[in-house]
Amino acid sequence: MQASSRPSGETSMLESLPKSSGYVFPSPRTGGRLIDIKIGFMRAVTAAKLANFRFHDLRHTEASRMAAGGADAFTLCSIFGWSDIRMALRYTHAMNNAKRQAVENMTGKKNSRDRNVTKGKRQAGGPAVNS
Repeated sequence: MQASSRPSGETSMLESLPKSSGYVFPSPRTGGRLIDIKIGFMRAVTAAKLANFRFHDLRHTEASRMAAGGADAFTLCSIFGWSDIRMALRYTHAMNNAKRQAVENMTGKKNSRDRNVTKGKRQAGGPAVNS
């Protein structure tokens, strides 16, 4: 999957905001690094009327979406700071439809190639292969 060269609406919005510090979400009190986001996050979860939702769920969702978009496990390790590839595999479980599609793609391509190879061998006088 290839990324679009045009910025998304979210990117444009973020780029248009005034840059008060080097942080994406600076502390409203100091303008520096946020130390604790629990209270603000819980207020947002409550206002959105979400049940059983943790901050870590955002990280898991993003890793899963990146994987579904074609990011490989090594790239995910680099982005999320995981030192062990097993962490990427834990967070990026493939969806059943994606697995099925991968197998169907492989099967369809393999069958047509096998027929061509077998036909070529027969024309070249090679051993006949049952198909």
